[in-house]
Amino acid sequence: MLRRWSSAFAGLALVALASVAGQAQDKPAMLDLNTASRDQLLEFKGIGRAYADKIVQGRPFKMRSELVSRGIMPAAAYLKIKRNLRPTAEDASVAPAPAPEPTADDEGKLDLNHATRDQLVAIKGVGAAYADKIIEGRPYKQRSELVSRNIVPPSLYLKIKTQLTAKP
Repeated sequence: MLRRWSSAFAGLALVALASVAGQAQDKPAMLDLNTASRDQLLEFKGIGRAYADKIVQGRPFKMRSELVSRGIMPAAAYLKIKRNLRPTAEDASVAPAPAPEPTADDEGKLDLNHATRDQLVAIKGVGAAYADKIIEGRPYKQRSELVSRNIVPPSLYLKIKTQLTAKP
């Protein structure tokens, strides 16, 4: 009896493992918000006709989060697909603009109102999601607004506040 159960369990484990492996292969491809055709947008799971039309009309995008901030799609729909979205230059032959000089003050603090996404992400503890939220929340009068406006949790703010400033 025990052998039957262990054989059945082993068989179920193999089926589950095969299922997980199959899911890993079904990973959706990246979708370029600025260059994807309407048909490509429609083929992408989570984007229907209305969203596809709004995306095409709203081009160009600098950040994928603009889909929510500009009212193109609701946050719930965006959160389900955001990892597979990216905005790139419409014309790949155009050279990207040079990165701006660091926006640190005399004390080496990074200005929340002018720092680039990459500069914010470089701060230990600030990932891409928090950097996007910080940028979307601009302008700031005080660095403490990061907590009062629920941009970052208080625990993170305590770790990074000495590295930040807010200048108009």
